[in-house]
Amino acid sequence: TVKLVIDYPPIVKIQPEVQTVDEGGTLNLICEVDAEPEAHHISWTHDTLSSVSGFRGNVLKIEHVTRAHQGIYTCTATNSISSNSAETRVQIQYRPSVTFQAHPARAAYRVGDPVRLACSAQGAPRPTHTTISKLAASADTHSSVFDRQETVNEPDSREYQIASLTNDHSGTYECRSSNSVGETTKSIHLTVQYGPTIRAMDDVEVEEGGDLSVKCQVDSSPPPTEIVWKSPTGLTLARSQLLQTSQLGPQDSGRYTCSAETTFHDNSVHHHSQHVDVFVTYKPKYLPCQAEESSTWGRPVASPATAAATATPVVFMAGEGEEARLCCQFTMYPPPPPGEPPVTWYQFMNQSAVDSSRVLTHERTVDSGDDGGVRFHFHYRSELLFKSVRESDYGSYYCSSANPATGAASSRRAEVKLSRLAAPTTSPQMRAVQQQDDGRAVRVSWSGVPNMAVNSYQVGYRPRGSDADFTRAGTTAQSELLLTGLAPRRQYEVAVRACNPKGCSQFSTPEITTIPVPGQQTGGGDNAPPPVRAIVVVPVLLIGLVLLITLFSVICKRYRRRRRPTNQRLPSKGMPAGAHPDELEGLKGGHGELDGGSGGHCMIVPPYSPPPTGIHITEGNGGCGGGLPHSLPPSACEYLADPAAAAAAA
Repeated sequence: TVKLVIDYPPIVKIQPEVQTVDEGGTLNLICEVDAEPEAHHISWTHDTLSSVSGFRGNVLKIEHVTRAHQGIYTCTATNSISSNSAETRVQIQYRPSVTFQAHPARAAYRVGDPVRLACSAQGAPRPTHTTISKLAASADTHSSVFDRQETVNEPDSREYQIASLTNDHSGTYECRSSNSVGETTKSIHLTVQYGPTIRAMDDVEVEEGGDLSVKCQVDSSPPPTEIVWKSPTGLTLARSQLLQTSQLGPQDSGRYTCSAETTFHDNSVHHHSQHVDVFVTYKPKYLPCQAEESSTWGRPVASPATAAATATPVVFMAGEGEEARLCCQFTMYPPPPPGEPPVTWYQFMNQSAVDSSRVLTHERTVDSGDDGGVRFHFHYRSELLFKSVRESDYGSYYCSSANPATGAASSRRAEVKLSRLAAPTTSPQMRAVQQQDDGRAVRVSWSGVPNMAVNSYQVGYRPRGSDADFTRAGTTAQSELLLTGLAPRRQYEVAVRACNPKGCSQFSTPEITTIPVPGQQTGGGDNAPPPVRAIVVVPVLLIGLVLLITLFSVICKRYRRRRRPTNQRLPSKGMPAGAHPDELEGLKGGHGELDGGSGGHCMIVPPYSPPPTGIHITEGNGGCGGGLPHSLPPSACEYLADPAAAAAAA
């Protein structure tokens, strides 16, 4: 037999002709080659990749393929005759790639800002469904319901336009796109800065002595940087959401304010405040009426606070036949029950209620400040009227008030007295006498007169040790007075007395004060030495000195007259006429100074020229200069116009 062999070039075929692989999968290609002689070389190439790895002979295997492996693969076979090749297209399928953005892109937005949410997807095959949803904050659930307008709705893209952001738009948004390969999601977070906003708080009612606990709930993004609780008077109570305080009293009733502060991303600061009204329920509390609040002369025995605590009665005074009004006041919360009188009067002797026609009661508004008109206290003032006081009207009365403060009726009563009006018999007690305004004024203060009908005080003064009546310095309803116009370098007795229309009390025990020279300090009181001593001593010394100088001048005059030569000459220019050069040696330009010389004495009488401003006597060789003061005024010496005048003067 004969075998016929025909040589031919390679015939190449790739199986499968079209290959589709999911991204991440494995690509398998087989290159079928028919050749004679047999192909001695087979290679693989890619239309975009520079090299292809993973083949062995005619088989190409690539694991974990990516989108880069997509394209046209060529298998080339070569034998001794020629080379031939075949191609196949490989498609890589992959799930969508999602691009999700907010426009404009910001780290944070403000309430009211517009924003556009845009989502686009690419995949192989093309995405079939794309959605945008908001991720709920409570769980991993989605909601497509939020305030927005849909502007693009395509299988591979979706856009929403939010015209005005609110705090509800703050959160995480998700774009979800899918195809036959799978589904891809991408999320972005919108930070909408808002607040702070404080939730409204209900009113709180606390019994007297109870505790208060209120929480300030703040909604803010970002969280508040500061939360402050303040009292009705503006005092800072806490720097946290929770306000807690104990042992509340009536003074704690009022409007409490919670303030929150939030700093935004751009460093701007925003505030919000909310209040809560706190009502402290308490029994009626008695407040004594002040004297100026009633037409009757009256004065509480103690201050209102003390009187309310000790139930000390208030004494009102009126003369027989005069009109009188007894007064008492109560404050409470809540008010008395409807239909019940706020204040009831009783007579002490028979414990019977006073005729209501004689009682005048009205409500007073005592709340102030920015409380919105809310009543935290109810204040009632009641007067018992006597049109013409009789002897039998004098005595004690009770005023009473009640309210449902602690669930049951709570009452309080106070004693008020009506006494006969008379002039004060007790003098005020001096408290202090203080000098002011550099000693030109004296402030006098004293203690009031208890249990007395007093409407004014008179202040008087007189020189210390005088028996004269006090000079009235002024009248005042206060407990102090400023005295002015007192003479300096004097000591005064200052006293005060209490007065009403019936008369005045005796002056109080005087206080001694010394009025200094303005600009000088003084100790005041009995121990301060009278400044007049220094004023008297200085003139006496001056007079004695002048007399001593005059005596020595006379002696010197007589002594020099006996020694003076008869052939005297007129002095040189600048020397007084009649003066001997030997006596006035050293006289300088008419200034009347003697620097020295023999004797150094002078007996000088006017006229002289020029006038001396001073004469200096220097002790000489005897005569009357020795022992004299070294500085004498011009009046201590006399110029002699000529020897004849000197002799006549002697």
